[in-house]
Amino acid sequence: GAGKTTIWDGIEAEYGLREDTVICKPRAANKERITPEHLARALIYGLLGEDTSIKANAEDRGRQLAAALRSVWTGSEKKKVVLYIDDAHYCGASTLRQLKTFYEEKVGRWRLLAIVLVGLPRLKEKLSAFPEVGKIGRASCRERV
Repeated sequence: GAGKTTIWDGIEAEYGLREDTVICKPRAANKERITPEHLARALIYGLLGEDTSIKANAEDRGRQLAAALRSVWTGSEKKKVVLYIDDAHYCGASTLRQLKTFYEEKVGRWRLLAIVLVGLPRLKEKLSAFPEVGKIGRASCRERV
């Protein structure tokens, strides 16, 4: 009701058409149950296509994701990858912690992933409970949309 999703729809409409940007977002029906695996799958599908066969083993899936992120950076056209999570205030502790692992993926000094979390003010409180994650999000947290 605050207009968060509507604002994002406009941003996505603009950036989704750009050749240098890849927007990935989980499509879980129940946002309260988004897991780190959902996020990894959303990234892999967004980077490699919906027909991609995703590895079943967590280690293999992590390597598949890292390779996919590197492939869009080291190709002829360097692309920015954005993981967008709407209603991120529903994310649990393990999911928020996993964001740090995704965010730390880089080539040289260049981070391969930007993360946009949109949620209610309680998201800021959740992020502050995890110094390793909250530090990433604090600078961009807003009280209102």
